[in-house]
Amino acid sequence: MTSRSRPISSLSLPAALLSQLTRDGYETVDDLARDRPELLSQAQASQSHSRRAPLGPPSLRASHLPSSRAVSSLISASQLQSTGCTPLDKILDGGLPPGRILEISGPPGSCKERLVLSLVRQCVKDDAGVMFVDCQNMIPPELIKRTLEDATSPLPTHLISYAKIHDAVDLDIYLRNISQRIVSCSFTPKVLVIASISFLFQPFLASNVPQSSRNAFFDRIRQALIKVSAAHNLSIITTSQLSVRLLNADGTTGNFASAVTSTMSPQIGMNYLPAGKAYRVIIVPQSTSIGKLRLLSSPRGPSLSQDKASRIEEDYRLAGMGVV
Repeated sequence: MTSRSRPISSLSLPAALLSQLTRDGYETVDDLARDRPELLSQAQASQSHSRRAPLGPPSLRASHLPSSRAVSSLISASQLQSTGCTPLDKILDGGLPPGRILEISGPPGSCKERLVLSLVRQCVKDDAGVMFVDCQNMIPPELIKRTLEDATSPLPTHLISYAKIHDAVDLDIYLRNISQRIVSCSFTPKVLVIASISFLFQPFLASNVPQSSRNAFFDRIRQALIKVSAAHNLSIITTSQLSVRLLNADGTTGNFASAVTSTMSPQIGMNYLPAGKAYRVIIVPQSTSIGKLRLLSSPRGPSLSQDKASRIEEDYRLAGMGVV
């Protein structure tokens, strides 16, 4: 076992912090090296202290920890999967890393489906296999085939595995049995797409569903996504609807009587995503053909403020069947 493949439990970090990191989807030292190098420095400092102390359990040698200076080189450009959309690639610092999750949310009628089709087309162009799960029949196999055939150079469809999912329980079963599906594929998948995932979760968002039941189910999906991305090193892309959130003057959630403003946010929230592995991007249309792609949060840090000064965003426009 290499030092970076060691579990994070081998690091000298507080138990509460280790527990939180595990819930966020961090499993190995390599995960922290990519996204949270400051925690490795903290573990290194703790190790130096323990060497000076007369008593205390042994921990990971400091020399085994990757330095913060080397973190940026741990994922080479060749490992990043381009999304086929230049503005989105810029937000992701070149593309989607293996083992990471990208949620794309947008209002009805936005370019979510176009972005997904651009990604599929780019993957096939790069000889990267795609497991495609459609949750709302928004992107049927015929549309994927037509998209590949309409490319400048027609592309084959043999690198795509397509599945139609009817409800959230089916999705849970699909994710937990994905190893068998991968074995049965005639190709090695690199990307898993779950289109319109928010459609499946609608029953769990109803007001008559206990919060405890809702959280328990979202936790099952989150744990399944963690295992799928880690066990098979798959990049995962989900698409979701945006919904309007009414806000009171103090920033708390309001209603039509008390709210003074509103904002758009992903409909199903963050609970189903492992924070340590997920990028969240929203589509902000400005007309029928142009708009902005905005980063809400990433594995590199907490959710970003919606204050204009701290926004990370890129302009996009529709061109042909793609988004540029």
